[in-house]
Amino acid sequence: VNFGKGCRVTGTERSGNDLIVTFDASGHGITSEEFAPKLIGKTKKGEMVYGYVRLPWIEYNPPLLSARKPKFTRQGTHLSVIVENFGLKSSSGSHMELVCLEGGKEIPVANAAVPALSPYGQTVVETVSSCSFAAGKEYHFELTLKEGNETSVFHFQAIPNIAQP
Repeated sequence: VNFGKGCRVTGTERSGNDLIVTFDASGHGITSEEFAPKLIGKTKKGEMVYGYVRLPWIEYNPPLLSARKPKFTRQGTHLSVIVENFGLKSSSGSHMELVCLEGGKEIPVANAAVPALSPYGQTVVETVSSCSFAAGKEYHFELTLKEGNETSVFHFQAIPNIAQP
């Protein structure tokens, strides 16, 4: 089992068309960072058998949130962001934070809650900027989506006082 460390089979059980195999837990070489332990062995007849396991502490199909570039309206004071879930699992509520990257500083622009999204679902998050921007000037922004332990960060440039296409 994994890296050839080996484990002794202590029991087996049928589950429909599947076989559940229980191993002695000592000497397996599996750490908490492992996400796909493999098994290679032989049957009693000497035939090769192989498999892998999904570990209970790993989320294999997490929500996958993505945000489009915000559209600024009303002279850059209001903004709307389309947030989508490209994952196979529904998201729980998440949090969106937008900052302006100006002169090596992160200037908070907006924070907003993002509602739960079903797989392949989307929502439009509307919020108000806490900053005012110079007319016609292009700014660098960082938009962060946080859901549980997952964080997605998006960078973009925009002229906030003009509605973006």
